[in-house]
Amino acid sequence: MASLEENFKLLAEIFEKEDVLDAKMKELKASIDELNKEASASDSKALILLANEGKVSAFGPASRYGFVHDVFGFKAVDENLEVSQHGQSVSFEYILEKNPDVLFVIDRSAAIGGEVGAKDTIENELVQKTNAYKNGKIVYLDAVNWYIAGNGIASTQSMVEEVNAALE
Repeated sequence: MASLEENFKLLAEIFEKEDVLDAKMKELKASIDELNKEASASDSKALILLANEGKVSAFGPASRYGFVHDVFGFKAVDENLEVSQHGQSVSFEYILEKNPDVLFVIDRSAAIGGEVGAKDTIENELVQKTNAYKNGKIVYLDAVNWYIAGNGIASTQSMVEEVNAALE
């Protein structure tokens, strides 16, 4: 998030829009702070998955999507996931074993025009035994925002709103 804010500041200076940036950043930070407060207070443990043509990779703290844990405040179901830009390849048995309360799913196939959708991949017999599935806490995230274009103020605000759905 720090590098994101630095990039915003640089653009605001170039276009002499510091006042607009300040207002937008204040709103965004307030949304993130509220989300973090609620997520941190929750006992739910989350797992972030990237679904791609029938396969899944998991992301934990400090990884590409680790800000869900590190900034937004969701507890990780597995603190020992490989820190990686591409995630750690995992099996559906792994997902069942970890039994997350919340699954955040990014559909890479949808983002790049693939054929196998995330829902078809994720909601199989094994995942249906998890707390996340049983409690309706599988959150399918906007693939474009999360996989392709997630570095703007509007897209980051949208990410906050999507992730917040897991707390409802």
